[in-house]
Amino acid sequence: MDELQRLYVQLLHNGLLEIRTAFGLDEKEWLEAEIDFLHNIPSLLNETNIHRHRYFWEKERPYYLERIEELHLDEEARMMSVYDNILQEIDLPPILVPA
Repeated sequence: MDELQRLYVQLLHNGLLEIRTAFGLDEKEWLEAEIDFLHNIPSLLNETNIHRHRYFWEKERPYYLERIEELHLDEEARMMSVYDNILQEIDLPPILVPA
């Protein structure tokens, strides 16, 4: 499994834990934001079309971050740290920033 796929799998793993937490706290808007953020990631595994990866990075990721910020959740600081390291690693591979 290449590095980008490994990072997507980590996002899914952490995201499923966040979904479980949001569900348990009955935070419906948070739950919807998590599901919307994660639902396309499985289709990015083994995806060779760079435009799909760029769309995730340039559109879906920022949209998710905006939604979470707008929710002002008590869990926000902990939640963001769940994805922060992974998203920073995804930002590094040249596959996502071709000229």
